Parts: sequence; C-alpha cells; structure tokens
Amino acid sequence: MSWTTDLPEALSHWMDDATEHADDWADTWEEEGSGFPWLPLLLTGAAVAGAVWLARNRKAEMTGLAVRRLIEQPAEGKSFLSLEEALSSSGERIAARAASASDTERNRELLRHIIGIERWGRARLQSAVLLRPWVMDEHHDYKPPRDKSMTELAGMFAEQRRRTAELAHTLHENPPRLNDKVPHNGLGPLSVRGWLRYLQLHAELEGRKLL
Repeated sequence: MSWTTDLPEALSHWMDDATEHADDWADTWEEEGSGFPWLPLLLTGAAVAGAVWLARNRKAEMTGLAVRRLIEQPAEGKSFLSLEEALSSSGERIAARAASASDTERNRELLRHIIGIERWGRARLQSAVLLRPWVMDEHHDYKPPRDKSMTELAGMFAEQRRRTAELAHTLHENPPRLNDKVPHNGLGPLSVRGWLRYLQLHAELEGRKLL
C-alpha cells in the first residue's frame, strides 16, 4: 500500500464499512457459534470490537493523520512554482486518460465530480487568500451540466486544471502569509500549499477510476 495512492481510499472504505462488517460477523458467530473454539472467537471478537471502536471514536484522529501524511507533509516546503508544475503535469495525464475513457454514464458522473471539486476547491482557496467573501458551500453546484459528453468534460477538466495551476503561479508572485489556513468541509483547516496538493491528489485518485 502506498501513502500517496491507496491509503486514502482504503481508510475511507474501512471507516465506512467497519461497523457493517462487524454486524455481519456477529450474525455468523451467532448462527455457527458451536463450531468455533472459544479462544479464537474471543480474540477475533476483541479485534472486531477494537475496529468498531476505532471507526466510531478515532475517525477524526485518523483523518488528521492522513491529512498530515498525504497532504500537508508532501506540500510543506514546496515552492508555488513546483506545485504549479506538479498540477500541470498531473492535469495533462488525467485529461488524456479522460479523453480516452468510454463515454458512459459512470465515467461522466465521475469526471463531473472531479471537475466540481476542482472548481469548488479553487474558488474556496482563491476567495480566502484574496480576502474575498466566501461561504461554507458544497462542491455540487460547481459540477458541469449532466448533458456534457466525455470529450466535452475532458476539455473542461483541462481548462479548470489550467486555472488551478495559474492560481499557484499567482501565489508565487504574491505569497500568502505562512500560517494562512483555509477550512475544508471534511478535512478541516488546510494550508494554502495543502489545498493545492489536495486538488492534485483528489483528481489523481478519482481519475484512476476512469475506464
């Protein structure tokens, strides 16, 4: 498992599914309990209980860990020019993958989601850094219309990523204060560099699902 690719999705899936899996296993034990040795049952039960406890009580802690390891630490110390370059090269790869993906409803919805997050995140970051009024809105209003084809959506993503890279260049020319933090709805406050890294990472992870 890679810190920069598989872990965020694995953490998300584990958090979402841990309680459900625990209930399924409990049902199985109840039905077949007589066939299980008591010691393995107790040990396994303790492990499942621990997983459920973690899912319920330590989600924020694990989210914070993932944010630090996957977003903030890789972005820390990077120049805005290097972040601009990373955004541009990553965007080219994703746009090419999108352009060659099948024009299916699944792929269109996935790419609409990627574009929505890209526009939403950039607008949030841009407004906060430039001291413009902003609201704690969601990304859904930033998605393109549903009637767009994959070809059109691929072009739209390329344009949105170009604008995100341009924002990174603007931040190079007019650096924000070092300790500026901009709230993310689910991940909490992110640094300005962290936001740029987040937009790159999100599109890369979601773009891998395009078929």
